[in-house]
Parts: sequence; C-alpha cells; structure tokens
Amino acid sequence: MNTVQQEKDQVFETQREIREMKSDMGDLRGKINEIHTAIMGSSMTQDGGLVQRLRDVESRQAEMERNLHKIETYRISDVKVRRTLWTVGLAISSLLGYIISYFTHKK
Repeated sequence: MNTVQQEKDQVFETQREIREMKSDMGDLRGKINEIHTAIMGSSMTQDGGLVQRLRDVESRQAEMERNLHKIETYRISDVKVRRTLWTVGLAISSLLGYIISYFTHKK
C-alpha cells in the first residue's frame, strides 16, 4: 500500500513539474517575442525596431559626412580666395607705394 501511495505522489509531482515547465516555456516564448519585436519592430506600429533605427542612424551619418565634405570644400576654397585677395591687395599696395615714391622723389 505504501508503494502505491509513493507512486501516486511521484506521478502527482511529475505532473506538477510538467505544468511548471509548460508555464516556463510560455514565459520564455513571450520573452523571445518581445526581443524579436524590439529588434525587428512591430507590424502594428510600423516602427522598424532596432534594425530600422540603425538604418536611420547610418543614413544620417552619411548625410552628415556629405555636409562635412561640402563645408571642408567651401573652407578650402574660402582660404584660397582669402590668400589670393591678400596677395592682390599686397601687390596693389606695393604698386601704389612704388608709384607714390616715384612721383614724390622725381625731380
């Protein structure tokens, strides 16, 4: 009689463990779905998840790099223009100085 009771207890315990495992599997499935939604996005919200956010960041980075290249190109040309203006200004001032000195010292 004692062994029959022990067997019933073991069966009951095994059934309880199986129910717990099923519950744990359901929780695990839910967590996996949450992770999938976070990475790939939700079809309801159409947000794209982390994958879409990464694409957006890469797109913005490429745009910023293009803008930086434009700024650097403008800066280089601006520096060249300034150097040219200073050179021309210096040449004109030297020429004016020479002309003034030529006419003031001419006797």
